[in-house]
Amino acid sequence: MAAFALFPSAVFAQLKPDSGGNYSAWASNWIVVSRGNLNCRSGPGTNYSILTQYPAASIIPTYSELEGNPIRRDRQGLPWVRIKWAGTGGAPCYVRANTSFIRALDSFNGEQAACVQSGLKRGLNFNKATFDCVD
Repeated sequence: MAAFALFPSAVFAQLKPDSGGNYSAWASNWIVVSRGNLNCRSGPGTNYSILTQYPAASIIPTYSELEGNPIRRDRQGLPWVRIKWAGTGGAPCYVRANTSFIRALDSFNGEQAACVQSGLKRGLNFNKATFDCVD
């Protein structure tokens, strides 16, 4: 039996969110940590239509084909990240770039990523100070 303790301060050193959990830097892949389905919208903000939804533990890639930072801000200044979505010919959709909804996957090695995904599927809450995953 192996145990992994993942500490956000160490694991997310390169992609550290601000004190409100908002990301301003982007990762190439994210994992959905929200309890329910995560809405992916046609633009950066809740006023845009929902194009698709991702369940907890889904791994979603950043849409990086366009130049510049894929983080966009809504009217309130909150960050949203462009996600690569297979619908509508590969056009992007946007999810809220906050630790309540997604976490950067780039900081995990493959074994840790699989452990985190397994824990989320079992209903563990990722948004605690530490995340313990036991195989």
